[in-house]
Amino acid sequence: MYKNKIFLLFFLLFAIAPANAFCAEIILKQTEYDETQKKISVDVVVDPQSNNLNVVEGTISFSWAEASQLKVVTETENSILTVWPVKPEYNVVKKNIQFVGGSPDGFNKESKIFTINIYSLPDQPIEVSFSEGMAYLADGKGTQENLFAKGSLVLKEYSKKKFSVDIKSVIIILICTLFAILIMYGYKKLFKK
Repeated sequence: MYKNKIFLLFFLLFAIAPANAFCAEIILKQTEYDETQKKISVDVVVDPQSNNLNVVEGTISFSWAEASQLKVVTETENSILTVWPVKPEYNVVKKNIQFVGGSPDGFNKESKIFTINIYSLPDQPIEVSFSEGMAYLADGKGTQENLFAKGSLVLKEYSKKKFSVDIKSVIIILICTLFAILIMYGYKKLFKK
């Protein structure tokens, strides 16, 4: 009886678990903002979820009306993938980056695939998302493994503006503080009697 309850519990856990809970995941991480070059860097990372992968393919999309005006440069240095049948390059017309890369030895830990450098940033945020893709297991059969991403990444400028003092704001704050002190002093005098 006890074994049946445990079996039923495990069955229910697997039944209600999301379908992509055990699938490989693409993660987009903003890693750098360079104010002098007006550049944002984003690492495209794959988490195999303990599977042993050797090929990853996919499409990274940019959803911004004027995305064709962006200057986008990709880097594959320090990538876990060493063979590139389709190198990641920005397509100005499609506003996306398509890629296919492989690692002959396979890998089973979270690893960087490539870096996206975006120059000449616009004033408004840019949304970058993983729109589609597939991974393949290093099992000698080329078994397909679904890829998913948890939402998109919204890129914003994180400029470190110098601290500036607005003299009008300072004067208003000082007047309000002085007024509050006078009210408290008057309140104490009035009700202390």
